[in-house]
Amino acid sequence: RERIVSRVASLRDRATDVRAVKRTLAVRFGRRAALVEYAGLLAIAYAVPSGLALMGRPTVALPLLSLPIAIARVRAVVAAADGPAFNHCLAATAQLLLLHGGLFAAGLAAS
Repeated sequence: RERIVSRVASLRDRATDVRAVKRTLAVRFGRRAALVEYAGLLAIAYAVPSGLALMGRPTVALPLLSLPIAIARVRAVVAAADGPAFNHCLAATAQLLLLHGGLFAAGLAAS
């Protein structure tokens, strides 16, 4: 989960990381690669409970209730252009992951 949040921070700091010669994913492979990784990590976070639900544990699918929020987060990160916009996305992603984790824990406890 921490890795997903760090992708937004990596995108936010890309310009200064280039000047500081840091070798983050966003610097080495560009904005698009960092966005693909962000979306991919979120997709995995939703695929795991979906897979568990298909294997006979339906209550574990509770995190899917937050999927519309995740889609909105991906769109916001793609549209973000500057530091303040990325700071909002960073906070919103952390809130999404807290909700996802809470729903996942509740689903596991109920199964």
